[in-house]
Amino acid sequence: MASTTAIGVLIDGEWSTPTGAGIEVLDPATEDVLADVPSATLGDVEAAIAAARAAQPGWAGLPSVERGKAVRALADEQESELQRELLGGLS
Repeated sequence: MASTTAIGVLIDGEWSTPTGAGIEVLDPATEDVLADVPSATLGDVEAAIAAARAAQPGWAGLPSVERGKAVRALADEQESELQRELLGGLS
């Protein structure tokens, strides 16, 4: 079996483990488990919605250039994490 990657949920700027059961993502060619995808409960979703509502006024108040920089920084972070995961699988 291939090694799997556990994926968390981002709520209020913090990564956490969802409280629902995970969902296995399978490689259709080998049926190896590729990842465990979080399955959020109603409580997880409600917490995420509350955090988003609380953050929205500040986010909306930022100039579009600053919002763009924030989105780019998040994308860069995700790309770096993906590269670490892919390179880690090669060693």
